[in-house]
Amino acid sequence: MLIRILGAAAGGGYPQWNCHCNGCETVRDGAATPLTQSSIAVQSEEDGSWFLINASPDIRQQIEAIRGEGCFNSHSGNRSLPFAGILLTDAEIDHTTGLILLRESTAPLNIYSTTTVKQALTSGYGILSTLQNYSGVNWAPITPGEIIQLTDELEVEAFALSTKAPKYIQSTEVELWGIGLTIRDTTTNLIIIKYSYPSINKPVKIWSLHIASFLTQLKG
Repeated sequence: MLIRILGAAAGGGYPQWNCHCNGCETVRDGAATPLTQSSIAVQSEEDGSWFLINASPDIRQQIEAIRGEGCFNSHSGNRSLPFAGILLTDAEIDHTTGLILLRESTAPLNIYSTTTVKQALTSGYGILSTLQNYSGVNWAPITPGEIIQLTDELEVEAFALSTKAPKYIQSTEVELWGIGLTIRDTTTNLIIIKYSYPSINKPVKIWSLHIASFLTQLKG
């Protein structure tokens, strides 16, 4: 499994357009490196497939950054999508807006998310319904505790996070708005854990449990 950090900044990037803090001003002065918004890509070394975790508004720059690393090798066509699948951890604007920039793909976007996120991106912030008229969408559900086999080599399991609904959702009684992902390489036993903007209590406990489990596997 190859892991590439595409972006590490919060919503708005670094520097953020309307921020004049010392950090953002340092970037503008050329003394620090600008960062795109948070996203990672994971590649299966077995068949070369890439999977995108969250689609930031900076996805175009992020794709170009990994173009020279074989991101397109396993795909054909002038307008083919470089990702075999896109996994969404929530419905936040800075994690999903990049999907619109992928609308000109000649193949439907394979998108994985919880049903809550799907509903939000269909009726609240209608990215998925819009994409149906462009590239098309093949949606697959993510359910915490259930393992999804991405390839023969890679599998992913979601765990629930205590997060709030996106601001564009005015009111909701649904509690599960965010998930974390445990991605496993079954051939090397390499594990990565990805989640964003957790609350201070539950995710820390979840993180500890997953690390403890990981260390147990290594000892075994």
